[in-house]
Amino acid sequence: MVQGWWDLDCFTWHTATGRHLTLDLHEELFGTWDLAGHNTRHQVDSQASTGKQLVVAYQITGGEASHKRPATLLELDQPINVATIGDRFAFHREPTQDEQDPTTANLVLPGN
Repeated sequence: MVQGWWDLDCFTWHTATGRHLTLDLHEELFGTWDLAGHNTRHQVDSQASTGKQLVVAYQITGGEASHKRPATLLELDQPINVATIGDRFAFHREPTQDEQDPTTANLVLPGN
C-alpha cells in the first residue's frame, strides 16, 4: 500500500493596488492518504481555523500546466506554503453544480 501525509489551506482572496494579492487563510486541514489499487482515500486528522492574512505581489504570465498543456499562470513573489502551494499556480475553474471539487471529494472527516 502506498501512503503519505497532506495538508490543505483554505482561503479567499482579493486584489489590491499595485499588483498585490491579499489571501485570507481561514482553515487548515492536515491528514494522511493511502492508495489501494486505483482508489485514493484522504483521512482528515486535524482541522483548525487560522484567521491569517498574507499580502503578496503577483504577475500573470503564459506558461505550461501539468502534461505540458498551455496555461495562464499566476506567479507570486514568495511561497505561501513551502510544503504544498509554492509560488506558481495554473488557472482552475470552479466545479459545475453536478461536479465535486477534487481537492475535497475523497475527504473522510473526523467522526465519519
